[in-house]
Amino acid sequence: MAVWSEVFLRNAARASRFDPEYFQPHFLEAEALLSRLQSEVVPLGNLVVDGYRVVYENTEILSEPFDPKRHVKYLQAANVSSGFPVIRAEEMGWVDISDWERYEKGRIRRGELLVEVKGKAEKVTLVPNDFPDEILVSGTLYKMLLDESRVDARYVLVYLLGKFGTLFRNRSKSNILVAYVNKDELYGIPIPIALNDFQQSIAQAYVQAEAKYREAQTFYAEAEILLLDALGLNNLDAANALTYEADFLAVAVAGRFDPDYFQPKYTRVREALAKLPDCKIVPLENIVVELTNGQTPLHHDLSVGEIPFLTAEHVADFRINFDSAKRILAEHHARLLKRTRLKSEDVLITIKGRVGNAAVVENLPGPANINQDVAVMRLQEGVPPYYLAGFLNCLAGKLLTEQVCTGQINPFLGLGNLKTVPIPIFSLAEMQRLAELVRNKIGEAFAAAQDAKNLLEVAKQRVEELIEEGA
Repeated sequence: MAVWSEVFLRNAARASRFDPEYFQPHFLEAEALLSRLQSEVVPLGNLVVDGYRVVYENTEILSEPFDPKRHVKYLQAANVSSGFPVIRAEEMGWVDISDWERYEKGRIRRGELLVEVKGKAEKVTLVPNDFPDEILVSGTLYKMLLDESRVDARYVLVYLLGKFGTLFRNRSKSNILVAYVNKDELYGIPIPIALNDFQQSIAQAYVQAEAKYREAQTFYAEAEILLLDALGLNNLDAANALTYEADFLAVAVAGRFDPDYFQPKYTRVREALAKLPDCKIVPLENIVVELTNGQTPLHHDLSVGEIPFLTAEHVADFRINFDSAKRILAEHHARLLKRTRLKSEDVLITIKGRVGNAAVVENLPGPANINQDVAVMRLQEGVPPYYLAGFLNCLAGKLLTEQVCTGQINPFLGLGNLKTVPIPIFSLAEMQRLAELVRNKIGEAFAAAQDAKNLLEVAKQRVEELIEEGA
């Protein structure tokens, strides 16, 4: 079905955009709705007190600081959740403090609105008031401090996340291959200035949603330490040693010559597992019936298809986001990727990039599949999926999967190495008991996360209704 719009040349010149995508009918219809509002509509730039994007982009990002006095946290778009709009502070890397000193305007401030302007240019969030100081923001994000006397930043955030805000953010993108939003386009996004009482009600709804989200994260964190507590491993020393020795026999047996593999912290974990009573330690391959990873169909456009296609970004500890924009054809799902068609009680684990995140497939909304950065494990009878996921996501499991990874800049967990990860096996009754503890806690987390999502959706709908009703 053909889609077209007719616009006057003067309108195109005023917009300084001549690409036909900018004038698609749904953009023009949204503009018309805003023009009929009784409330004031102003460009986002008119609300900005101070805004800045750091041109510099650091490529020497550390996973942990070698010296806290010499390094500061580094916030990238990847550290902003693609689900609820929050910053995952625990995932941020570190950069040299000289960058902090050199790029003063790139320092994060509480209450700033952050908008992704490079890459996918999809994410938007607020810096919370309890956020730590001394954080440098990357060039993938534009940071703005809004005039609080005119608009509540939380109201603006909810609007930008909703139907109309998302439309105008998508419209602002340029470059078909790699999305990019320049300052003028970003500042040109129209913002309806609702009455203060309405803004405050939306802001309060966001505060309630954020509180529920944080509650969910607390439950997920508690689930990660449940097995450590139950097994008496909550005093593990995971600190890196600056110097250590490994004899040649150990190197030859392991078949690894990279020094990180022999960090003493890994030996400490294995020794702690060996001391556990009433259990045997077996390699993971002894408890799986099937272990495989997916693949991306050759030459396939992942924006086309009927089947959701999950990547590593969709799998976190105990969580799977089935709402993927990536798609494969039903034919791929039925044939090429037949082995990785997801089933209830499959255990997924990320094997590239963010390595070692494990989650149990549950509440599967429909057919779904995975790419090459995610592995699926199907377990032998008698090994509860939530027990394995609970162990892999606790500190002991994380360290053991970390040890067998390869690559420093872009870690990779090969299936052959994953098979060697030692797993403590108890009686069926004991593993079921531990699995039930984990599962119940995940249930609490899921319920709180769903509440957060619902509260945010209601707030977005209220803003959309305001616009559609012309109030």
